[in-house]
Amino acid sequence: WFPYPLCYFRALTGWPCPTCGMTTSFIHLTHFEPLEALRASPLGVAVFFILAAMMISLAGRVWLKWPAPRVVFTRREKIAGVALLILGLMLNWAYNILHAVTHKI
Repeated sequence: WFPYPLCYFRALTGWPCPTCGMTTSFIHLTHFEPLEALRASPLGVAVFFILAAMMISLAGRVWLKWPAPRVVFTRREKIAGVALLILGLMLNWAYNILHAVTHKI
């Protein structure tokens, strides 16, 4: 029992938010249930593996003394990254809404 709603957007509107299902997706992935994770949130699966790769890279730099790459993004690359993030959120939101409508949740 939680004294507050897990998702305030859903509590206020009755509709899922752009990130709904991501925590559930992470939980399924940590329990080695990839199909259930994809059903919960396709974006959650992508974010999980991006974060896992970042943690492996960080661990390698700390414990194995891997050299840290010097990454400098151009303005165009930064804009493309933000656009990709927004596109991913919008696609995930569309998936969540479609899932909510077809499963009447």
